[in-house]
Amino acid sequence: MSDSLILWPLNYLVHSTILLLAAWAIERRLRHPRWSEWLWRAALIGSVFTATLQPWFHTKSERVASPPTAVMASPPTTPHLYSDGKSAQLLRTTAAAANTPPVEQQRSSTPALAVWRLPNDARLILAALSSVWLLTVVAGLMLLALQWLRLRLAVLRMPDCTVDHWLRRAQSVARRYGRPAPRLRVSSSAVSPFVAPGGDICLPNWALEQLDAQQCDAVLAHEIAHLQRRDLAWNLAAQAARRIGWLQPLNRLALRRLDDLAELACDELASESPDRRLALAEALRVCAMAQLLVSAAGRSARIRRAALQLCMARDESSLVHRIRVLLQGTTSTAAKGKKWMWWLLVVPVGVLVFLPLIQFNGALPAGLDWRNALHYLRSPSTVISYTNPGYQLKLRIDGHVIVSENADVLLIDHGRVRIHELKDGHTRDVTWASEDGGSVTRTYAADSHTQTPDDAAEQWIADRQLFLMQSLLGPDRWVKRLLARGGPEAVVAFIATTPDRAAIAKHDLIRSFCKSGTLDQNTLQRLLEISRDIPSDDDRSGALKAIAEEQELSVERQVQWLQLAAQLDNAGLRSETMKSLAPRLADDPKVAVAWQFGLGRLEDDRDRSQLMQAILARTDLSASQLQSVLEDSESLRDDPEHRTLLELATRSAALRSPALIGIYAESARKLQNSGDRRVALLALIHATALDRAGDLAVLQALNSPGASHDVAEVLEALAANLDPASEVIAEYRLRERQLEATDRGHAEEALDHLNAI
Repeated sequence: MSDSLILWPLNYLVHSTILLLAAWAIERRLRHPRWSEWLWRAALIGSVFTATLQPWFHTKSERVASPPTAVMASPPTTPHLYSDGKSAQLLRTTAAAANTPPVEQQRSSTPALAVWRLPNDARLILAALSSVWLLTVVAGLMLLALQWLRLRLAVLRMPDCTVDHWLRRAQSVARRYGRPAPRLRVSSSAVSPFVAPGGDICLPNWALEQLDAQQCDAVLAHEIAHLQRRDLAWNLAAQAARRIGWLQPLNRLALRRLDDLAELACDELASESPDRRLALAEALRVCAMAQLLVSAAGRSARIRRAALQLCMARDESSLVHRIRVLLQGTTSTAAKGKKWMWWLLVVPVGVLVFLPLIQFNGALPAGLDWRNALHYLRSPSTVISYTNPGYQLKLRIDGHVIVSENADVLLIDHGRVRIHELKDGHTRDVTWASEDGGSVTRTYAADSHTQTPDDAAEQWIADRQLFLMQSLLGPDRWVKRLLARGGPEAVVAFIATTPDRAAIAKHDLIRSFCKSGTLDQNTLQRLLEISRDIPSDDDRSGALKAIAEEQELSVERQVQWLQLAAQLDNAGLRSETMKSLAPRLADDPKVAVAWQFGLGRLEDDRDRSQLMQAILARTDLSASQLQSVLEDSESLRDDPEHRTLLELATRSAALRSPALIGIYAESARKLQNSGDRRVALLALIHATALDRAGDLAVLQALNSPGASHDVAEVLEALAANLDPASEVIAEYRLRERQLEATDRGHAEEALDHLNAI
């Protein structure tokens, strides 16, 4: 594909934008429909020709750009990338890469109007986009031809008009224009009269029935005016230009203006006298009414004007404007404007044609190897980006690039690797590309200047190779390969030396390491120490959660873990982190103290409640752990959270001892809302078999102020389990006497089963 064809869409966009905007600006001062029509034609169709003719006026030179330095990939000068001293390399899998000559830069064209710097594969991207554009143009032109043929066949199937006075008036109007009479056809689906390809005039049924003699003459004069002005050919050319320049959104504006101006010009030719102007306005009014009827019938979605039809009435807004112009008697010949302004379009046309082409410096070699281009387009591409304020790292892989089994070599098989870094306003770029001869060429550039890398640059390249390999492998495979090379010690050492800005973060490495198998407590202690030094709360939380979720921690390690979790600054992260240890929390006093310390640092009731709920969700919950949760629940100030926690506690099998039932009832007594207290006590009564101590504990919990009906409901539920000889009956009646009359009656009625005995 030649450079001219590749750059044609871009140059057309520039040409068409300038010409169409110039036409719009000139028309605002021109105010002459006939001249404006030629202006828009020149802008719409002319931009296709100027963008095509421009290369013929572009003189070529033989200036050759300085070739970039091409070097083979080599290991870094300071091999400290791995814990075992191995360094990163970049090799080609198919052959050894030795003594590769520098790549010669292709000849470029002359100085351009604008030089834009793009990556070296810009030609491939532009060639692909140009191919898409060309295929779309071909498809659009073929579709336009099919539309023309379809409309032509549809018109040929329409019956000829047999109304005598319409045929006679068509001959009379045609003689006035010095033309042969056109063929009239009748359309049952058309909403407006129109001129179809081939020069036939198609009339809707309503026109034959509703238009009088003068209106008939006006309609025929308008349509024959289209034929006289050769609007069919101009419309076809404009539609073709639109499809060639389909990527220019301003073309729609140009087509709309050309349609409006053509209709105004035909109205002018058809209204040579006041009577004819009035008749044409009446005909347009009848046409507008027909369109409204069609819209009211719900057929507006199906009635659309074909691109190649020259309709007498296109839409309601243009009809209103044209009727107003006709009734005011203002024709285009009466419009005033400065005719010399039309020639202002010649200035941008001349500038666009004779100025040099817009090109991409160094991005478009003279020839394109389609075999390689198709190979790169067919091969997979991966882009990895890391962006921070003042820093950007972008890695792009085209083709097939893999990491060796030992994670120390990048292997390129028919592909290309590019690394771009922006730091403190300075850029560094390095590219490796495989060649047909079995070698790999490397190109290094600093601030867009190609040069041979020094020792510092070699170290930068090696570090970025490591970054790239980590990005390709991911944490799981990276840890797996480190384990194969040096065991757990190598993994811990690598995690400890991993910088904060790395392709694989420390917490991801820790998670993958913990998932790889059971680790001994000394290794877990070292991981906890590494986690303590992670600066980010999010990353430190991720590391701690990975350790808690994947490994069994001893009592000492759990205490150390809880101390680190309590040091997190973000309360939400602190709660989420501690929740990960809840399913495996050891039943030990030292762990309980560390847990309560972390729980005490949470100020939000919801965070504390969720942590305690995580403890209650355990199936192996011990009595001491349940007691700790019940005691901690008294610190909750939010009654719904407190009540929900107590309800969950009733599901635990450990809630059977009198001591725990007493602690539960005391916690329920602390609820300020009597409704929440009622729900919590009812949950206890229904979930457990209370003894005398439990009954007394529930009655004591009712000492707090509460609504009469809430207390009565608890007493009624408790009465079913009371022993007739129990001393709690006196306590029961004491609470009963404090109720309102109705509630007291219900509470006393609940004791009837005791009186029956």
